[in-house]
Formats: sequence, structure tokens, C-alpha cells
Amino acid sequence: MNEQALQNIYRDVVKNQDYRGSKEDFIALLSSDQAAFDDRFEWVNGEGYKGTKEQFAELVGVTMPVKKKKKRSRLWKILQILL
Repeated sequence: MNEQALQNIYRDVVKNQDYRGSKEDFIALLSSDQAAFDDRFEWVNGEGYKGTKEQFAELVGVTMPVKKKKKRSRLWKILQILL
């Protein structure tokens, strides 16, 4: 983890997006919310960052958010049973 990189990202979200949580809460948010993670990744890319999402997660000390599985319709489940 790069503490300075995390501090810069956290400072920006507090200043420009009116975030009120602690830095620890922010890390938890990035680890659990795909949209928040993607937003900050896009921001650092705009600032010149060239790494991958995985490298970004490692840089700021978070785990990659787990993408939620799309729920299949009940009809789809029935079709799979029948086929």
C-alpha cells in the first residue's frame, strides 16, 4: 500500500465530493462497493495513473470489490431444470 496515494485519493473525495467518513471507512467502501471503486479508479486515471484495477487496489490497500452475480429469473431456473 502507498499511504501517500491513498491520502491523495481520500483528500480529493473529502474535498470535492463532500465525503464525511473516516479514512478507514473509505477503504472499506472501496473494498465493498464496485461503483465507488470504479469512480476512484477513473479519477486516478484522469490524474495520469497508468496501472490496472488490480494494481490500483494494491496501491491503496483495498481488496477488489466482488461483483454481484446477476439474479436469474425464475423462468430461467425452471428451464435449466427441464433441459
